[in-house]
Amino acid sequence: MNKVTIIGAGHVGSSVASTILDKNLADELALIDLNQGLALGEIMDLKDSSYITYPDKILKVGTYDDVKDSSFVVITAGLSQANANNKEGRMNGLAKCVAIITSIIKELKNRNYDGFIIIASNPLDIMTYYSYKLSGLSTNKVIGTGTLLDSTRLRIILASKLNVSVSDIDAYSLGEHGNTQFMCSSLATVREVPLKEYLKTSLHMSDTTSYLDEIENQVKRYGFEILERKGGTYYGVASAVARIIKAIINDEKVVLPVCTYVNDEYGIKDTYISVPATISKEGAVALKDVKLSSEELKKLQDSANFIKSSISI
Repeated sequence: MNKVTIIGAGHVGSSVASTILDKNLADELALIDLNQGLALGEIMDLKDSSYITYPDKILKVGTYDDVKDSSFVVITAGLSQANANNKEGRMNGLAKCVAIITSIIKELKNRNYDGFIIIASNPLDIMTYYSYKLSGLSTNKVIGTGTLLDSTRLRIILASKLNVSVSDIDAYSLGEHGNTQFMCSSLATVREVPLKEYLKTSLHMSDTTSYLDEIENQVKRYGFEILERKGGTYYGVASAVARIIKAIINDEKVVLPVCTYVNDEYGIKDTYISVPATISKEGAVALKDVKLSSEELKKLQDSANFIKSSISI
């Protein structure tokens, strides 16, 4: 029996719950929030939706004791995205976010939780690192959604510009889930043709640098454009969480760009950052043999240094 406990019943947490239930990834789901009235309202609404298709599931307002028999704990609690802006990005309110994650992980550790922790709370990379350090869990069991969502946005933008299907694009945005992320163009392909080669042969583009730089900037702005229009982003990150859980449950051994632990790879030490990682029943493990260009490697290292500069644990 697979049980998921979600901490945080706001827009992201409720969207994660709905997506997990729609994809039939949990037999039991508990939703925890300081505002128990909100959590109860969400559970009532989720029952209306889920029981139409899966009437035998167990859905409830949870307490921290629910983590004891949970396979997954998903943490979405944090500051509202409305507090973010393009300049400060997802680092806004860092001290408050650290206090929140510290209090949550303390509750998990007090109950000897030994399942998977999935972080979907900003600043993502820092919250994932703190969760690992404070929980005592092995690195493979603490995973952040990272740039899985950003990489999807990259594929959407490329597909639109090149007039192809999103499924024709294979591309990664790597690094911080924030302003220091970058497009890994050396690994990108269009219909299995290297991206730069495709641009030169199909679009007769002699200089691809400015074109790709603008796409990278569009990816960085993408989430803020949604934020400006509707006040937050929920559905994409919810699907990212569900995709990670599905890969673990099914032991897929699939490679996804998620926030995972890197130590001695890519010239980076003791950092949670998004790189291609294998997701299996054991959790997430960063790939060690990904060939990045020298420029991309420098960008990844700079992104890691930025993340580490904000950590004081």
